[in-house]
Amino acid sequence: MLQTVQSDDFSKTLDKHPSQKELIKSKLYDFIAFKTEHPANGNIPGLHPGYGSSDKRFSSEGNFTNKISDISHAHLTHNISIVYRIDGGILYLFGVYTHDEIGTGTPSNKNRQNQMATRWSNARFDNLNKDALEPKTRGPENVSKVKTGTQPQYTPRTKPVQPANPGRAQLLALADAANSAWPQRGLLASITNASTKEAVADLVEREVRYLGSIRSTGKTLYPNQQEYMRRLFAIAQHLSK
Repeated sequence: MLQTVQSDDFSKTLDKHPSQKELIKSKLYDFIAFKTEHPANGNIPGLHPGYGSSDKRFSSEGNFTNKISDISHAHLTHNISIVYRIDGGILYLFGVYTHDEIGTGTPSNKNRQNQMATRWSNARFDNLNKDALEPKTRGPENVSKVKTGTQPQYTPRTKPVQPANPGRAQLLALADAANSAWPQRGLLASITNASTKEAVADLVEREVRYLGSIRSTGKTLYPNQQEYMRRLFAIAQHLSK
């Protein structure tokens, strides 16, 4: 199951593009959903497609991969790319950058490339900026401070406090089960914050439609997505009682 974490530099890079910030965030939601289905660094012909033709690893002969292996990038707009890396079931988001910021513009800037490669190799993923993409891409609450390429350590996830209302308690238990299948969707937090039964039903319907849109493209749902769908139906049945 792919987890998503953001670097300590991530929100700063996003804030550099205020006029396009919401568009970039929307594209990032799509990118993360795509990588959840196709967890690969760039396009791997015959195995995993890329997020568009620009989704690829940086050149093995360049400054980037000399300092950090498998570092990859994909266009979100015509001139802004997400720089990322997938390793050990974790999607590391380094930040969003223009070609000039990375040093891959015309002409290329080797010094800038070297600076960025150094920055990325020293990036930390302690989730301090977890609010930058709330609520859809919130990473684990208890990710330890780790350097890129190391395996984060997680503390056991705390179950939500159950309210006195038995029906509400059962609803949250069902939501927690669905959230465990696909935590990147943030369903438990959304349902916990929903004030009415109708609002919960709308959330569930939205998620079912999203899964349906994946299948409508001819793609097969991953096992965790299939389990998520089953858990959504269980919530819908509970709401119909």
